[in-house]
Amino acid sequence: MIIPIDDILKLISEDLSGLRFLPINNIEIKTSDKKNDLYWEKGKVIPKEQIYEIKKQGVPEIDLYYTRPLYEYLCTFCPDHFRIPSAVKTFIEIDKIINTFEAINRTTKRKRTISILKEIYDRTNDLDPLIKYNEVLDFRKWNLLKRDIKKDSNLPILYNEIGIIIFVDLTRKTGNYIDRFKKNADLCALLTLRKSDCSEIQICPEFNAMTDIWAVNEPNKLFDTYVEKNPRLIILGDTIDDKYKAALLEVKRYDKYARFIVINDINPSETKTLLEKIKKIYNTDNFKFE
Repeated sequence: MIIPIDDILKLISEDLSGLRFLPINNIEIKTSDKKNDLYWEKGKVIPKEQIYEIKKQGVPEIDLYYTRPLYEYLCTFCPDHFRIPSAVKTFIEIDKIINTFEAINRTTKRKRTISILKEIYDRTNDLDPLIKYNEVLDFRKWNLLKRDIKKDSNLPILYNEIGIIIFVDLTRKTGNYIDRFKKNADLCALLTLRKSDCSEIQICPEFNAMTDIWAVNEPNKLFDTYVEKNPRLIILGDTIDDKYKAALLEVKRYDKYARFIVINDINPSETKTLLEKIKKIYNTDNFKFE
């Protein structure tokens, strides 16, 4: 799995137990003085202190052998780069998901995919990945490789739809601007600043409230943001008028399976109920896995 060298150094600084850094390719670094050229052989552990030497030579990342402890540490200490899986699925379940996505992707411009959040190596060469970490599995690739995957496998997957757009039009000439501004702020706070009685509500495993929420305050920017960020849900925090309808329709033309929810009022005493509602819509698909 390809890991930024700064993330590797982060793990080293945490003094974590059980970590070994095994490159799956030879690492060769040329220097101005050939006598000082650096070389590490694939499959051989790189001593932690030598990672700093690799960093000094300007190497941005290293392709390391995947292990579960390494991945779990990365999720914990480097969450901006490494996500928790959306789910763990069986071989049969993954086959159904990929076949369903192949079918629905023909009917919509948004393309839904999954990736595997581990590496699967060739049985005859355990340093040769058949599937790389977080590699997108489309219909063709999956069907080429699935005969080489154990049928009793349980694999961590990541859906490519992640995050929430909060859509409140602050350019609207009619109505109360202050009220709309407050709704926008309240919705952002609802998802990021959890009260103690709501702390156990997890929108979904891979959702990161610090990086996966985008506020859109102009209707003509909704479509571009939806295409760029690939969110799973749009929360509309206002009474719907013609501009809202037009913006939402543009998204629907692009993605017939887009998810929307209208939250026009936030009652502080019902925060938990509201979060549960958002969670339900976020995780509900507008199609069936066949």
